[in-house]
Amino acid sequence: MKISIQKKFEQLSQIYTRAFDAEFLNTSMLSVVRAYQQKNIADLEIWTFICAISNYQLSVTKNLIPMMTALMNRLNQENLYYIDLVYHPDKAEQILSSFQWGKHNLGYIHRFFRYPQLIIINNQILTIIKKYESLGKYIEYLYDLALNADPEYPLRYILKNFTEKLSEGLPPDFPRGIIPKFRKDNSTGPMKRLCLFFRWMVRPYPDLQRWNFFDPQHLLIPFDSGIKRVLQRAFKISLRKSAKLEDVLKTTRFLKEINPKDPVKYDFILSRPAIAGYCQKDKDKNFCYYCPLFELCSEAARLPEEGIVKPLSSKHESELFQRFLRLNIKKFDLVETEVPLGNRRADAVLHVKRNGIWVVEVENELNYTAVGQALLYKKLYEDKFNTNVEPVIICGKSTPDIERCCKLDAGIRVLTI
Repeated sequence: MKISIQKKFEQLSQIYTRAFDAEFLNTSMLSVVRAYQQKNIADLEIWTFICAISNYQLSVTKNLIPMMTALMNRLNQENLYYIDLVYHPDKAEQILSSFQWGKHNLGYIHRFFRYPQLIIINNQILTIIKKYESLGKYIEYLYDLALNADPEYPLRYILKNFTEKLSEGLPPDFPRGIIPKFRKDNSTGPMKRLCLFFRWMVRPYPDLQRWNFFDPQHLLIPFDSGIKRVLQRAFKISLRKSAKLEDVLKTTRFLKEINPKDPVKYDFILSRPAIAGYCQKDKDKNFCYYCPLFELCSEAARLPEEGIVKPLSSKHESELFQRFLRLNIKKFDLVETEVPLGNRRADAVLHVKRNGIWVVEVENELNYTAVGQALLYKKLYEDKFNTNVEPVIICGKSTPDIERCCKLDAGIRVLTI
């Protein structure tokens, strides 16, 4: 069934509202950016840029966040700021080569480059800030030019000039890919890390919103293979096998139809399914029920069939539910069990006093099937009664990982008794 633009906007907005739990941010490099104690705005811009260009081809939670957090802590211990490393290469070499993180790691270590290359990037930044005072002042200068030179996509113009400036005078053996480039025909890759840098600096919370001169409608979606897979499956967008900047522009146009003033708002949600492992290359390995885009996705796994759905009939589940009611009965105006929903029955429907309706799945142990049941009950109830309800799983046992997926991504309340 084709979903209207308005429905997409409403559903993405609902997901966005619940998304920015602290645990969500803890899986993003944005957490390190937000934790940084800046010297001034110029310092924050440089730190944010370094975090953005580091954000690829390494695990965010296992490598990047621990490494950048350790660097941040070392700077604090030395009463230094990252901008000091830009102005003082000797100090940069001392710090970037020796700060300890993890059990055995020393210094800035990336899959494709090390601290000497990072010092070279610092020097490229220094060239810019000596002339324009800060990265922000330089970008504002380019933005004013871009509004006339490329009014439909000003950021495209900025990216081209910014990357050219960053590449000026680089050593011939400087690793390719750290600073992306435009080709002679003006084609280029998706420039995800730079688009992410601009998103962090321009958008409101959870981003930083420090560049008020830049209109959020001119941002471009940070794009990689994971978000491409999600967009193709969820929204049937036709994209190249090898992503280019044109795919970024096409995707941003699509997102502008949903939210013209802030098309990149839902980037975190759209990238989440691939990052969390819910949406994988091999569809047989997907965990669609956990995915925050489950209700929007045109290729999501089907909900459980009729024969799989169990009524509240087992002795153990019945006892579990009765124990829950004994502890919580005062919260509800009405309690219904084995509620007919077409050819199926929801385990329970609870009318919460002054606070909506819960459609409940009762299960001895929280598991992936129970998540599917809860989502099925929600859909059937809303279709039948045309009212919004909250899916709830009442269980005797749960695991933190699945419970976190339910809460943050699937939008399911889990109550362990």
